[in-house]
Amino acid sequence: MAKNEGVRVEFKGIISQEKLSEELNKSEIFILVSLSEGNPKVLLEAMSCGLSCIGSNIPSIKEIIEDGANGLLCQIDLGSICNSLLKLLNNDNLRMQMGIKARQAIIGRFGFEKIMEKELNLYE
Repeated sequence: MAKNEGVRVEFKGIISQEKLSEELNKSEIFILVSLSEGNPKVLLEAMSCGLSCIGSNIPSIKEIIEDGANGLLCQIDLGSICNSLLKLLNNDNLRMQMGIKARQAIIGRFGFEKIMEKELNLYE
């Protein structure tokens, strides 16, 4: 389909955990458009790398992305996705600030200390 539309696409296949952050850091923007997610770890990984993220406005993603603060939420239609992408592409400062806030949010909620604290609370 990409070839027919003249769109350049590179399919990476399986990426090992050791190389994931290296691959993610080759980009500035991460997009996860989905109808359903459980706990989207790939979104957590992208945000922890400091990428500006766009995600579909579904329960599990909007629990992670605070729209307009640490990322953008969109609908699953092409127009909404394009609007969100253009908003980030056309504003370097916004893209940078959202990436910084994305990383801070992940460290604050999912950093080692927070996870250990939650684990200890479960045991207590």
